[in-house]
Amino acid sequence: MDQQRNKNEGIESGIVTELPGGAVEIRHELIAGSIATDLLPLQRRRYHVAFATAFADRPAASARNWIAAHESSAAREALLRAAGEAAARGAAADQLVHLELAMELGASEVGDRAAAGLLLLETADVALAAGRPDRALAYLESAAARLGEREDRARLAALHDRLGRVARPRGHHAPARPA
Repeated sequence: MDQQRNKNEGIESGIVTELPGGAVEIRHELIAGSIATDLLPLQRRRYHVAFATAFADRPAASARNWIAAHESSAAREALLRAAGEAAARGAAADQLVHLELAMELGASEVGDRAAAGLLLLETADVALAAGRPDRALAYLESAAARLGEREDRARLAALHDRLGRVARPRGHHAPARPA
């Protein structure tokens, strides 16, 4: 009852807009933030889960809400989708942010060592495209450690070639193995 009355007050004052289907939209981000602050923790979590689900077609927004709801697995998946969207737009810096946060939430630990190594390789390429060669070098070194000697020799050779091409200009000659 109070929720309906509050909703009607919000609509009358212009703070809230009612959308087709009965959904509501809060017109200003600061007001939405203050409403979220007033919620109890359990209500806030449900609020973020509802927003994450509602923003499924906008992975970056969905990921922020999954993180706020403490749903790491769903956040990881949304971040990887957001990274894919950033790649499609050619936004390497945004893609790097999404990939790094996904890894922080454990994306590089999901699956086998080879899959984790491939994610590290992809992130190294993105770091290079974003103008972060030192970061790329760190990812390449981590991928080399993950992939190890048991991987496909061609993939490992390509990895060490990339590692050498990134490391040498930076004055790091040790990672560049002789042919």
